[in-house]
Amino acid sequence: MIVNSFFIAVPAGALCCFLFLLFCFLNMQKSKLVVDFRLILGACILWSGGATFMRLQLKPGGHFWFQVSLLGLLLLPVAMYFFLIQILEHENKIFLSIIIAVTLAVVAINAATAKIVPTPIAVLGQNQIIGYTYTFCAGIYLMEIAEFLFLMHITFLVHKRMAGNKDFRRKLFPLLFGIMLVYFGQLFEMYPGNIIPFGSFGGVMMALCFVYVLYQQSLFDISDRLLVGCVYTVAAILVALPVWNFSKNIEAISRFFSMKISGTVFFYLLLMTFWSLLVLYLAWKTAERRSFQKKREQFGYLHDFQGETASLFNEDELYKKIIDVMEKIFPDARTLIFIRKKAEDDFLLVPTCEADYGLNHEEKGRILSLCRDNEGDGRLEAAPLRYDDALMGFLYLMFPSKAKINYIEAQYFNQIAAYASICLKNINAYQEVYQISIHDDLTGLYNRTYYEEFLEKYWMPYDPQSLLFVSLDDFKLYSEMYGEETGDEIIKWCGQMILKTVGVRGATFRVGLNEFLVYSRYRAKDELLEMAHEIQGNILKEGTGKPKIPQPLTMSIGMAFYPDTASDRDELLRQAEQAAFFAKWHGRNYIMAYEAAGITRPLWSEGSKKG
Repeated sequence: MIVNSFFIAVPAGALCCFLFLLFCFLNMQKSKLVVDFRLILGACILWSGGATFMRLQLKPGGHFWFQVSLLGLLLLPVAMYFFLIQILEHENKIFLSIIIAVTLAVVAINAATAKIVPTPIAVLGQNQIIGYTYTFCAGIYLMEIAEFLFLMHITFLVHKRMAGNKDFRRKLFPLLFGIMLVYFGQLFEMYPGNIIPFGSFGGVMMALCFVYVLYQQSLFDISDRLLVGCVYTVAAILVALPVWNFSKNIEAISRFFSMKISGTVFFYLLLMTFWSLLVLYLAWKTAERRSFQKKREQFGYLHDFQGETASLFNEDELYKKIIDVMEKIFPDARTLIFIRKKAEDDFLLVPTCEADYGLNHEEKGRILSLCRDNEGDGRLEAAPLRYDDALMGFLYLMFPSKAKINYIEAQYFNQIAAYASICLKNINAYQEVYQISIHDDLTGLYNRTYYEEFLEKYWMPYDPQSLLFVSLDDFKLYSEMYGEETGDEIIKWCGQMILKTVGVRGATFRVGLNEFLVYSRYRAKDELLEMAHEIQGNILKEGTGKPKIPQPLTMSIGMAFYPDTASDRDELLRQAEQAAFFAKWHGRNYIMAYEAAGITRPLWSEGSKKG
């Protein structure tokens, strides 16, 4: 009659619910929030377990189990406060110490005297159902007032944290709602004459609210947690069934084995210990294998990403690697990479991302504020790319629906962003050094070393290409007459004038003391000749920034063409240089083209004649 009572089923159901939730959060990566939630579940298990065993009238008696239940009930606010200070980012060690001290003192005094909160009285209700009712006294009043003050304190902290922050309001409202359910449920249960266990109802609802808060914090994958909980629940049932069966049939088992009860109990305890350890070990390995299989795969992807990007010195290749690893770890999401424009406070989507998935200005501003403040909004879909504490860009996960990433995936996401930040920093440092190595210190033009690298990269053997070899006339004379400093100014000015004249029509290099190269593709001979004339004319006529020397500056230019006369790039350079040599030998300020059979033909315009 008692066991089947509704008033036994409610706290027993709450106990099973709390145990299942505790099982769900085993085999989980350590987190302060998860640890604090386990403390809450532990307090709830003491509370509901004591209430259940008290109603079952198990030994050592109702008073003992009520004190266990009261201990859990009074420890619950302490565990809640531990949980809240993590969510609210608010810690008051003095207040916390006072709560713990008062809780332990109340439990100890009440266990010894039963004066603060007396043990509830068993009453026989309708249909011969036994229930329990509380006798109101000063201790219960004080406990309810203390709980109310605690609730007000928590409400104040929550309201203060939620003010003006919609994201925290969404997270913290269920938490506050769950605490209120516990408080009012316990208040109604202690009402004089009541025998319905409202507190157990409130406790179950509170636990579910706290699970929702943890889920909003992206601390777990709900399907994984449910599976782990089921594994441990089955293991607990497998351990409990033999124990229950033995307790029901101990005398029959003793007679069957012709053993004394004490010997049977000892033998059975050894057997059950071995059985329990075996079942729990298998459950632990099963849960661990399920929990860490996906994590191992993701860790492998992350490890491969770090190895593949360690030696990258190209941003585009890095962006492709980032997108590849993100697609493996987050197959249902689109990855967008935004990089800051130089000298501007705007961020552009990198070309490797799909343009159809760009963000509007408002959404981009929200993500930027999160990245700058280095805090998430609960969805953890953005991670900053930083360079010496400066925000240089961010990664953005765009899900097709309101999907979430869990705590472990968020760690991988942030690790990818952090490692990508290091790679970008290394690439930028490498590019700075590289740019210095391929540019001439004096003129800022590409140097001869880069000319070889340039042709390795851009030489097109099936396309027509041409080369101008430009040599400044009488440079040695100028250096001797006016000094090396003036000579450097002349070279610098001439190099910039050639670069300005050529523009996008070709690539300009300084390959010698007073020698320059202009490489061009897809240019007809008359177009190249016109460009050579412009170089000579601008050097002669332009006066802005020109060094102050009385002599005119002139250029001897040699032209060569591939594949008309040269068979490869090395021969192209030799022919252009030879043509320039003959231009100097012919009288300076000439343009000469290398033609078949080693013949050089002088070419000049009216501007060249006048020079």
